[in-house]
Amino acid sequence: MKTHAHRIFIFIVVVISSIFLTAQNTEEYYLEIKPEYNLGTIQQTTNNDGTISITTNINDFSNFVNDKEVYFFEKAFPTSTTPRLQKVYLVTLGENEIFTDFTFRYEIENIIPLEKPILTGFYPNDYNEILYENPRTIFRIPCM
Repeated sequence: MKTHAHRIFIFIVVVISSIFLTAQNTEEYYLEIKPEYNLGTIQQTTNNDGTISITTNINDFSNFVNDKEVYFFEKAFPTSTTPRLQKVYLVTLGENEIFTDFTFRYEIENIIPLEKPILTGFYPNDYNEILYENPRTIFRIPCM
């Protein structure tokens, strides 16, 4: 009986630790390609570790991206009609990748990190103001 409880405990510890150890920390970026370059149709292959490998019209660029820890690479605005937005891609890199390496590539016009909202867990509560701070704002309380 004691060994059965011990096995269950070990199983729970392994499951919980594997959840935290397999989480991937990533960063997202907008990547703008220069107007004179065309990546063409991008073919993607998913690797065993969750990263992707891409194939584009520019082999040197494809090899450069495939040497990085890339999890997502697609057009950011696929239905856009403006030429500039058609050259913008959404790229997700592993947190240990140095995104400034992309700025040294001659095909790339710009790379901009996407800002993530800071979720503090604070939600405005209008009821506190009404009930505690200024109760006369909504309700008319007769004065005696």
